[in-house]
Amino acid sequence: MDTNQKKFGIYVFLSTFSRNLIEVFIPVILFKFGFDLKSILFYYFIANAVSLIISYPFVYLSQKFNYKILSIIGIVAFLLLQILLNFMTHNIWYLFSIPKE
Repeated sequence: MDTNQKKFGIYVFLSTFSRNLIEVFIPVILFKFGFDLKSILFYYFIANAVSLIISYPFVYLSQKFNYKILSIIGIVAFLLLQILLNFMTHNIWYLFSIPKE
């Protein structure tokens, strides 16, 4: 196995592991900020819908670009979802027309 493939495998493992560690605590954080179950599920609906929409074009992009560019785009998408979470926890939930209960 090539050393670049090993490095990429380690990168994929560490990035997936760290993202999952963050995502495990998102419902707890949202609940602590006073969001009800409906709002938390709506956040997950938005996050998974964005992930689904982004996934299909990436199949075609992966054939044209190398993994470094796609990794950067994936990181940016993850950061955008974290910014959405930050907006939710700072009472800017009205942007989605769902009142915080």
